[in-house]
Amino acid sequence: MVRDLECKLERGVMKMAKLRKMLTHPRKGESGQGALAIVVILLMLGAIILTPLLVFMSTGLKAGGVYESKVQEFYAADAGVEDGLWQIKNDKLSTLFYSYPYDPYNYTANYSYSVAPNASGHEINAKNVTVNIANVWIPSNIPTPNPAVARSIIENGTLIVTGSVINFTGGRWGCQIKISYSWRGDDPNGTNLKIATIGAWISGGCNYTSGSGNLSSYTPTCVPYCGGQAITWNLNSQTFKLSGQTSYPLVRTFNFNFTGPESPNPQALSWITTTDVPAIPYSWDADSKPYRIGSTAGSTTTEAYTIKNEMRKLGSTISGDYVAIGNTLMMPDPNNNPSDPNQDYRSRLLKESSATIQSSSPSGSGYIPPGATIEAAYLYWSGWIDHYYWKATTRYGHTTWSWSADPTDWGVPQDNWTGLVYDASNLQQMVEGWADGSGKGAKVNTVNFNGIDITTHDWQVWPKTNDAPACWYYTCFYDATSIVKPLIESDVSTFTLGHASNGTTSVINQLRPGDSSASHTYSFTLCDSNGNPTSSYTGYPLGTSAHKLPSGGSYDGRYHASYAGWSLVIIYSSPDTQGHQLYLYDIKSPGFTFQESFPGGASQSDPDFDGDGNPGGKISGFLVPQQVGSETNAAKITCFVGEGDEGKTGDSFKVTGPSGSWANLPDGTGAALNDVWNSESVGLAVPGVDIDTFYVTWSSNIVRAGDTWAQVDLPTTGDGFTLSYIILSFRSSVTTGGAISYLIR
Repeated sequence: MVRDLECKLERGVMKMAKLRKMLTHPRKGESGQGALAIVVILLMLGAIILTPLLVFMSTGLKAGGVYESKVQEFYAADAGVEDGLWQIKNDKLSTLFYSYPYDPYNYTANYSYSVAPNASGHEINAKNVTVNIANVWIPSNIPTPNPAVARSIIENGTLIVTGSVINFTGGRWGCQIKISYSWRGDDPNGTNLKIATIGAWISGGCNYTSGSGNLSSYTPTCVPYCGGQAITWNLNSQTFKLSGQTSYPLVRTFNFNFTGPESPNPQALSWITTTDVPAIPYSWDADSKPYRIGSTAGSTTTEAYTIKNEMRKLGSTISGDYVAIGNTLMMPDPNNNPSDPNQDYRSRLLKESSATIQSSSPSGSGYIPPGATIEAAYLYWSGWIDHYYWKATTRYGHTTWSWSADPTDWGVPQDNWTGLVYDASNLQQMVEGWADGSGKGAKVNTVNFNGIDITTHDWQVWPKTNDAPACWYYTCFYDATSIVKPLIESDVSTFTLGHASNGTTSVINQLRPGDSSASHTYSFTLCDSNGNPTSSYTGYPLGTSAHKLPSGGSYDGRYHASYAGWSLVIIYSSPDTQGHQLYLYDIKSPGFTFQESFPGGASQSDPDFDGDGNPGGKISGFLVPQQVGSETNAAKITCFVGEGDEGKTGDSFKVTGPSGSWANLPDGTGAALNDVWNSESVGLAVPGVDIDTFYVTWSSNIVRAGDTWAQVDLPTTGDGFTLSYIILSFRSSVTTGGAISYLIR
């Protein structure tokens, strides 16, 4: 066969040589006619070949266009996936799907949006890209719950399940499932709850190692599921509380091994089903949130799955971190030496005071990272008020004020003076002022905040009971989010609070028309930040001075109880900030009572700020994460406290963890650990109130990774104080995993 091919090739070459000779050396007498015939033949042959050749070229060009279009669709759809990942990572789903609205516990809904054109108005590769995002329900043996049921189980925080992937060794990974049970009234002593099944899902490319871990005595069921593998163990309704367990909450830990690649780290989610406590039939690892992202451009759809690890939304938690700023509105006489005992007596009422948010030093107080989103801003102000009338006087070379012992203009009979502070209707008049506009009542419910008069959204009053029943403390709350958010986002960083503007000029004429008697002057001279009197007055003071004319007496008394101040708590989120879990207790929280904490009564010597009937507060339902890098602090706690006195010792701040470790924490001012409520705070130039932040360090071992509760106490044995709020923040990492699977349709 080879030889035949060689012969044919030789004959073809000879014919081509003969044809070339004919074309280049015509015979005699042909006069080019033979060449012309050959040319005509070639033209006819070219015509026959050219038409299909052009058609082929056209088809090729079209195919190239189709190929290019598909590539453009692919990249446009891919860009849609990236946009969806960005929306999830930066917590934008609630904003993105505001009108729908987005519900993190709705596992049957699909949320769609169109990727907006760029700044030039052009779409991605001239394609309209539609992105679909859906929450994915993972527990394989539990029917998909409706949003209300899912939310109630997780936000209740009674049964918390977490799963973590650990220890890659010899081609195997470990998975630890930790279950924390804070039993409630429907399960006395935690003895009713039983474990029916335990489940876990591991991501694609991983396989369960049979007979591994402390679940080896139970026969597992393994099935392919959601691109990975689901494993369930039947525990046959095993009692959750084991013999000898006494801790609260109850904690059980299970583990198993599985094979998988060393990189990237595999994902795992866990869940549990229960019996005998109907309120919690199951729970799952709500800290790991899986999403499906679908992106369509033209006829091309790209689909990806991602898991975001974040803190769960418990009933008392707020995602993000916080800063707390504020200042005093009352200060001691600046002429007194700081070591003078009179520094304890706050006798100058300031016209206003300011505090500043800063964004240049992450280690400083009041720091909010640039570009952060303001989630909430809560304003508090608090003070001590005496119900007697005030009149102007001069003391120590400065115009100040004292009290008239004749409160007849209050419209309260003399024999009811003491009962005045206990009567709810009169307390309301004290806080909000008389409705007839006569100027009676303190009207502490209205302040001027950054030039705007605002009125409190809620308030509480506590009568001073230990030594002066005819006076009272108050605290007010205002949700200032709508004011603060646009200011910070437009680079305003300083906030100022003062007295209501309608009481700052001509108060005698405004509040008591036709009556300018000095004995009935219901006004205060306001001082500047240095304590010097100004030309401004107020008929609605937010606090009263340390000088008082005792009932029936003629001498000047001084009161440690006097104070006035304010604080602004700002809660923010930022993709550049590592995550935290926040717990806020104030007068808007169920069970929180604003009161005077004083060593005269056992129930008040350690304020019951969580309202459970026990001193202090047991904060539970959170989950302490692993230490992140070389971080120093595992938690921080800030309190806004009034009426604390320097030198009156016995007041401390104590945190105890489940391990039994505890410590009295410092307030950062250098004060003794038994004098934290000393009216001095980091960042405040002059004494007046406490806005103190305490740090729980990882090295102290007070709380450790995996802890779900901590006890916080504010005991006092020698000083009185009032607590307006306490806010606590635990570290928790917030990360977004890569795509688990990536498919092109």
